[in-house]
Amino acid sequence: MSKKTSNAGLAEIAEILKTRNRFVVMSHARPDGDALGCTLAMALCLRQLGKDVTAWNEDGVPAKFHYLPEHTLVTQPPAEPQRFDVALVLDNAVKSRAGKAIAAVAHADVVINLDTTTPEERLARVLELTGGLGADVVIEAAGSALAFEEGVRLARNGGAYVIAGHYTNVGDSRINVHEHINRKHLDIRGCWGSEVGHFLRALRVLERYQHEVPWHLIGARTFGLGQINEALAIAESLVIPKALVDPWA
Repeated sequence: MSKKTSNAGLAEIAEILKTRNRFVVMSHARPDGDALGCTLAMALCLRQLGKDVTAWNEDGVPAKFHYLPEHTLVTQPPAEPQRFDVALVLDNAVKSRAGKAIAAVAHADVVINLDTTTPEERLARVLELTGGLGADVVIEAAGSALAFEEGVRLARNGGAYVIAGHYTNVGDSRINVHEHINRKHLDIRGCWGSEVGHFLRALRVLERYQHEVPWHLIGARTFGLGQINEALAIAESLVIPKALVDPWA
């Protein structure tokens, strides 16, 4: 199997996506919602660009994820390996975790693993994009102690850092307070739940859009699991702002 593995920058990846035609998109075996969601999103985006797209997962799509739109696009890899221009490996830090899916690629000019970068590489990329300054605002949404440590290094002097991912206790983080907070004059803001002020702003939103969104119909109809797609479509069109799903209906 002849392939070039690439941890390319965003510009190079964009060029590959624009100029190549035949793609296979895959993620790790025993997939969760993140793995399948990003696989479908990438496959559908490439399809909209007019590309020839195949999406694989070693285990296919488990029944509990059949509510995902276009979930039938993701199939189990065939026994006979196939050839592609580009293989995209998503939500997967180690290529081998794609299992039979990666083994079913007989040839690809480029294999791109979008998760295989080091903290140093990510910091270098942020500095490159910001003229060596760092990001104005960093949002930690992963809920990882290591992600918090990395985030303070990505922010610029006088920047802001929003911690939104730590809903539960995931352990301690180690940072240099002098170097990464005080010397940077870093503004750190935690967000766990809702404050009183948030509810006041929410009431203003409800009042402002009362003639455009039928708020009184929230929960007006209940759907079964087999009606998930219908529920999503109705909620998206704002016929009902929030559709209720009863798994036992």
